[in-house]
Amino acid sequence: MINGDQNRMDEARDFVRLENSRLELGHLENAPKNTTARPIGAITIDNQNYGRYAGEINIVKTPLEANENVNVVGFINDAYIDCLPFISGGQKVKLRFC
Repeated sequence: MINGDQNRMDEARDFVRLENSRLELGHLENAPKNTTARPIGAITIDNQNYGRYAGEINIVKTPLEANENVNVVGFINDAYIDCLPFISGGQKVKLRFC
């Protein structure tokens, strides 16, 4: 388990992070579930094992192994995978549910 005062252990270049999602979803009970490998385009949510990061939604830009702190909740549509390299840190990203 990660102490709430520690920094993340993963690399920022590997994700598109939706940091404001922590504020929206951080209060929800988010148990470790579906902690599987994370291919490019996986949409993940940090679970309660990730302390203060719980509720943060990430989109994976580099294939990653399973992590007990991160739940895989979906995948980017294949038609949009090629757009991921163009999203860099500091840019705003908005999810649209279809």
